Amino acid sequence: MLFSDFLPRDVLPKPKRLALLDTLLVDFEKAFPDLRFELRLDRRVVNAQAILLDGKRCVLIYGGIVLHPGLAHDSLTFVVLHEAGHHLARGARLPFNPSLACECVSDHWAAGDGAEILYRKTGRQFQISKAVIELENLLSTEQQFESAHPEKHISNCWNRKWLQRRNALENLHARSPSQLCELMGSK
Repeated sequence: MLFSDFLPRDVLPKPKRLALLDTLLVDFEKAFPDLRFELRLDRRVVNAQAILLDGKRCVLIYGGIVLHPGLAHDSLTFVVLHEAGHHLARGARLPFNPSLACECVSDHWAAGDGAEILYRKTGRQFQISKAVIELENLLSTEQQFESAHPEKHISNCWNRKWLQRRNALENLHARSPSQLCELMGSK
């Protein structure tokens, strides 16, 4: 999704967090039965990813992101929806993997269609404003610098430009996926 830092090994899963993760995964499997959701607590990278694994569409959710004390229900729900959106959203594709939707289309799907499907099939809701605040607190110093100084960052990927992405997420319902891609320069 966004992050590349690692959660220290001394951060251990608490029973309340494990219960949240269990119910979250049950809800996602119910809402999106065509996807496989895998929790990998042993991997401490603060990330999640959509991949094809053994020919199946899979969302890998790593321990660094789900155990991070700075994240709660809203951001975790958004992260998993975003990754599911790479598989399920229609629109612009990732240039390095055309089987997956691009970042802005995945964000739009997560906050719109994905959130609606999740709610309709499970009753689970989240607030995008809370998710954005929680995710923003996780940005590494390098990512904060890149966001503040885009002229010094060589990649055109809007995923690494947090200020633009945050603004787009906060105004998601006012834009279509294609408008987001154009705004972020990912088309």
